[in-house]
Amino acid sequence: MEAAKTAKSIKGVGQSSTKAKTQIDKLIAEIDACLEFYHYPKNAKIKISIGDRVYPLSVTEGQEAFLRDSAKQIEKMMKHYEQNYAVQDKQDVLAMCALQLALQLRQEGEKVVKVLMKLKKITYY
Repeated sequence: MEAAKTAKSIKGVGQSSTKAKTQIDKLIAEIDACLEFYHYPKNAKIKISIGDRVYPLSVTEGQEAFLRDSAKQIEKMMKHYEQNYAVQDKQDVLAMCALQLALQLRQEGEKVVKVLMKLKKITYY
């Protein structure tokens, strides 16, 4: 929440451009959405199936759709690795999926850093 408050407090500093304000407002909305995702109380129990195993989870309504979609993405990745590589063991397939997802997460994080650096330049110049 502090990042969002800080961004809100600086959004008019050094820049009167409508475009810059729009970019900052979008960033604030994204930050708020991320923070809300992690702070909702748990209120529903669901079961997610990945790799022939079922995982019981306690989630909020907002998290359920995200987790179900994520499970589908993992299942799709597993099928890709099983069909295109000589991998038979589910644990090996899951390890390959985990590495691929970790790489994607890192790349997205690097994109966020670049956007924040651009935002900093827009805001302070």
